Amino acid sequence: MRPLFKFLKWFGRGAHPRRQWRYFARGQRRAEHARLRTFRLRFAPFALSQAALGIPWAGVALVAPTGVRSLFLIVSAFKMVGGGALAGALVAIFFPVRANNIEVRGRTFIGLSRRVRWDEIESVRYRRWLFASYLLVASRGERTVLWLPLFLCQQRDFERHIEAWLAPDHPLRRFLNEERPASATLQCEPSSCPTS
Repeated sequence: MRPLFKFLKWFGRGAHPRRQWRYFARGQRRAEHARLRTFRLRFAPFALSQAALGIPWAGVALVAPTGVRSLFLIVSAFKMVGGGALAGALVAIFFPVRANNIEVRGRTFIGLSRRVRWDEIESVRYRRWLFASYLLVASRGERTVLWLPLFLCQQRDFERHIEAWLAPDHPLRRFLNEERPASATLQCEPSSCPTS
């Protein structure tokens, strides 16, 4: 039991199950989120990224024995069609980025919730994961990084708030103003995004 506790403590202070349960059980979630602006993710980039993860299963089906080939093809087809669409819809609806002038809340690569104060951000790196662009936000005293998506429904609105909230020499604002690669340029915002 002790190694499991150590692992959970190492994995992330905010990700510890007991802390997460207290946060949701006491009803603090609704009150805290009311003070934050909500920025939802666009459906298509995340859904395409998840659907692309079904391609390796199709490759395995080509070299698999005849008896299990159909199983791998079914898994691949589900991941590319249903799994990608389901994952994209769930993330777009239930896992938005939330921010105010004090902090930003998002997710790690594996989906754990993270909250980072703007003044604790040390560095920002650009990362493209299949069809989606992210900023990897590293903060002081944390081993895990926040994956901040660059495909928000209200991306321009989010960046306007960043300019208002952060100093010009802040790493995130400096990236958005000066260091943004050409592949991370804004596209027109779709009208199909739900309003928050």
